[in-house]
Amino acid sequence: MQTKSVLIFFCLIFISSLSYSQNVDIKLAGDDSTKAFFIISDAGDTLFTIRGDGVVSFSNSSSAEPLSIKENVQINSINYLLNIDGKNNMDGWGDGRDIKLDSGDDIIFEGAIGFEQVGGSITIFGGDYEEFHSPGGIDIIGGSHDDGIGGGEIKIYPGDNADLNLFGGGYGSSGGNYGGDVNIKASAGGYAGDVYIESGIGDAGEDAGDINITGGEGIETRGGDIILTPGSGIDGGTNGSVQINGSGTYTGTWSQVSDEKCKKNINPLKSALKKIDQLRGVEFNWKSDEYPNKNFDSKVHVGLIAQEVEKIAPDLVVTNTDDLKSVEYSKLTVYLVEAMKEQQTMIEELNKKIEQLAKEK
Repeated sequence: MQTKSVLIFFCLIFISSLSYSQNVDIKLAGDDSTKAFFIISDAGDTLFTIRGDGVVSFSNSSSAEPLSIKENVQINSINYLLNIDGKNNMDGWGDGRDIKLDSGDDIIFEGAIGFEQVGGSITIFGGDYEEFHSPGGIDIIGGSHDDGIGGGEIKIYPGDNADLNLFGGGYGSSGGNYGGDVNIKASAGGYAGDVYIESGIGDAGEDAGDINITGGEGIETRGGDIILTPGSGIDGGTNGSVQINGSGTYTGTWSQVSDEKCKKNINPLKSALKKIDQLRGVEFNWKSDEYPNKNFDSKVHVGLIAQEVEKIAPDLVVTNTDDLKSVEYSKLTVYLVEAMKEQQTMIEELNKKIEQLAKEK
């Protein structure tokens, strides 16, 4: 009812302006926060406010219907913070109200430019919870497609020299609850969507921006994991891969899952020594000019040639989604273990023969 009253009021103003072919002016007595124009419901709730200092606010807290602003809408916040708040629900077991923005075209949030000052921030909070309620999540979903047209993209750009931060929610004041997850996911499709995370470019001698991915701290429990999972190939499709272009370092230890519970068709590795003997170690330089996206350096490297290895031990070679071949060097240790055992057997047999010859003399 309150929302209808607001809309009727604006419709009357619009009709009046058409009837008399003139502007409708509402002039306040001052330009500070103490002077304002209000629309108040019968129940005493303030539905619409225009303050003298430029603050405009809508309220729909007591209505069961959502407040709707449709068609072409532009909301600019120049000097003040723009707040869009969902209704809290502290007096029962119900959920807090959602905030939903739908558009047939793009939805764009832009923080105001700060001239010789810090630019305006854009902050989106999911609702907090009280007692045993669940905290509100934040879903940013690109528009779906129709008739073979591609789905909408989601682009988040921080301002120049500004950081982009994505935080999962805290564990809650009452404790004993999970911290919020941060999920970044491309939608499925005939051609599945990609996810790009790219830091800012360094200019005028300044360093480029870093990309930091940090699991949440666990207070009296385990810390949060960082899980990178490439897409699965369904119905005969090829599984995606995790690719890291460039060099790096790490602390701690890395291990590969090797639990017997996850394996079947277990058989001994044969002819390991013969295969190791056929492999050719080489020195080389990367063709960095032909593959700029790989971030190859100019150093001299040592390694194997994937095409040569594939002919000898194809299980050590993977063909990536970019049609380049990679060698699983970690698996070479398995071949070396078995080759050493084969060689040790040969040495022991030779020792026995030598001992036998010595006895015969």
